Amino acid sequence: RLGKFYEATDAITADVAYRHTAQSDPDMDLTWVTAGHYFSRKFAPTDINRDMTLRSYLTSVGGKSVEIRTDALQADPDDPNREKLVNVCHTTMVALDARTRKPTNVPPMRADPTDEEGEARRLALAKSHRSRLHARRNASML
Repeated sequence: RLGKFYEATDAITADVAYRHTAQSDPDMDLTWVTAGHYFSRKFAPTDINRDMTLRSYLTSVGGKSVEIRTDALQADPDDPNREKLVNVCHTTMVALDARTRKPTNVPPMRADPTDEEGEARRLALAKSHRSRLHARRNASML
C-alpha cells in the first residue's frame, strides 16, 4: 500500500519544488526530477475508511537540489478533532535546466526579510535538522 503514498508524494513534492522556484524567479525554466525518497517511516496503521491528508514542505535547499518532507495525517479515531501522523517521507528533488537537461542552481530559501527573529529560528531549526539527519545517516546500517 505504500506505492500509492509514494505516487502521491512524488506529485506533491514536485509541486512544492515548482512553487519554490516560481516564488523566487517566475521566469526560471526548470524541470524538477525526483532523486529519491528516503527516511520513510510508518508510524501507525492506515485506516482505509478515513481520509488521509498529505502535507509537504521545503526543509532545505542545496546548490542544485531541494529536500522536501511529506507527512501523511489521518483523523485520530479516539478524537476526530485531532490528527495523527501515519507516515513521513523525505524527498530530494534535483533542478534541471529545461533546455540542456543538466543540473542547475536553485534559488535559496527566503523568509520574510523584515522578520529577523523568525529567520533566526528558521536557521536554528535548519541546523538542528541537518545535524539529526547526519546522525541518522551515520547510524544507518544500509
